[in-house]
Amino acid sequence: MTGYLQKQKLARSQYRPRREDPSGAQVLHSTESPPDQNGPDIGAENVAKWMTRRTDPGSYARVFDSDSIVELVDFDLESFHDGTGGNRHSIGQSFATKAHLWPVLSQQWRDAAITNGARSCAQANTWLIEHGHPGTPARRISAVEYRKRTAGFISHAELDPGRRTDPGPEFPWGQF
Repeated sequence: MTGYLQKQKLARSQYRPRREDPSGAQVLHSTESPPDQNGPDIGAENVAKWMTRRTDPGSYARVFDSDSIVELVDFDLESFHDGTGGNRHSIGQSFATKAHLWPVLSQQWRDAAITNGARSCAQANTWLIEHGHPGTPARRISAVEYRKRTAGFISHAELDPGRRTDPGPEFPWGQF
């Protein structure tokens, strides 16, 4: 498979070959772009197009919304999703919404986006296992565990609390 960003001319590279084996850690993000709740949801597709024009580092392996999962880069590549040094061993995935909107999103959009996010993370888990890496257990990990390369899920906010809030304090972890 070849991700969308790998097939496009980019203003700046948004990925590189992996420098370490994946640890089974997955970082969840929100794109901080408005969700598309009217008609066909093109939020994830809009984020993918925007990333081709981005001149600073910032990408994910996948971005998803209520009706799609956009594969940005293959899981065997490092996307530039974590400015704290974990890109080498983690997989970053993002919801196409703003972190503070979870409580006010329509239930239909939220449920569908959470389903797509869970589906995409399960695909990453399958890829990890099939390629001989630790899988991602359905558990949250701390920033300390993440830095020790422990497998599990963590938010971008937990890794970089001084600068990031995503996927948001009201993100429905239990539903995810």
